[in-house]
Amino acid sequence: QASISNFLSKNNIPFDSFWINNIISIKNADEKLVKELRRRSDVERVVFDAPLIFDAPVSTNDAYIPPVNVDAAAEWHVEWVNAPALWRASGKSGEGVTLAIADDGVEYKHEALVDAYRGNLGNGNFSHEFNWFDPRGNSKEPRTYGSHGTHCMGIAAGGKKGRPVGVAPGAKWMACVVAGGVATNFIRCAQFFIAPHDFEGRNADVTKRPHVVSLSYTGTDSRAEAAINAMVQAGIMFVKSAGNSGPRCNTITPPGFFKESMAIAALAPNSNNAASFSSRGPSNNPFKPNYAAPGQSVTSSIPNNGYGAKSGTSMAAPNFNGVVGLLWSAVPSLARRIEETRKILAESALNQKTNECTPSNTSPNNVFGYGTINALKAYEIAK
Repeated sequence: QASISNFLSKNNIPFDSFWINNIISIKNADEKLVKELRRRSDVERVVFDAPLIFDAPVSTNDAYIPPVNVDAAAEWHVEWVNAPALWRASGKSGEGVTLAIADDGVEYKHEALVDAYRGNLGNGNFSHEFNWFDPRGNSKEPRTYGSHGTHCMGIAAGGKKGRPVGVAPGAKWMACVVAGGVATNFIRCAQFFIAPHDFEGRNADVTKRPHVVSLSYTGTDSRAEAAINAMVQAGIMFVKSAGNSGPRCNTITPPGFFKESMAIAALAPNSNNAASFSSRGPSNNPFKPNYAAPGQSVTSSIPNNGYGAKSGTSMAAPNFNGVVGLLWSAVPSLARRIEETRKILAESALNQKTNECTPSNTSPNNVFGYGTINALKAYEIAK
């Protein structure tokens, strides 16, 4: 990248260079610059930095749902993945792991989330560097650009106080903003997750990297695959919503169809049936999605210290995020061993069979993948 960087610097053209893959991002490049770059022998290609598209929930009810006592029964999605049974069996609910989302921000002072925020130092003090990154607005503290991220984060790691909405309420969380941005913002977030840094982009510390990252946006290209591969190589499980274009086949949204992405299908309420909107495979890989988790009428945290229900594979992905965190918390020797963890999750899943979007009535398949995840059964196999 040195020759290109020197050329851009000499001409006072602002740019960002990336280390996770060999790309340089130039904002507001004019036609003359694009043509000049395309003529250079040290430039492989010049592409438009396309917007990221929101895998919008198919339904939302953000009307305020009152809190309940934390000792009340967990929300249906938490029970369905057998998380409370794992809490009881192992004495762990996510302690020792950090779960992350790339989304539209998080209301970090929400009652269901504030105790689990890794930047919470106690006594009302917070440290946001290394725990929060906002490539969109450069906010120096967690904020929201919508309600989606707060909802997803609650599913994965919320519920220590307020409504018991989270699969791994004992885990810590961190977040990065991709909403309203371009494809390279996902690359920026991937770099941040692998090596969290301060607000100046310096003092990167790989020991602060999360264990799991989930994403519910699409629009990325092959550049994202390299970033995902790098996260997985760093011991970070990468999770992606399968998409909300079902029941049509071949509708898995990128980057969920890449090999190292764990694409998660959505289940209907209190059911092991696929939600009608959940995207189906096939894709370029043997089968997609990879697993299934609750994704319809899922209640979780929303901004203004409230609770609301949403439906979409966006809700299924953080359920899977939380289950991986739970498993690694309960069996620390398994943590960051991605391939072994996938095999255990596959062995412990329900393995629903179908011939929908699939050549034969088999499992894994292109509707459920390996099937509904089961936290307790995975723990029993892994321990």
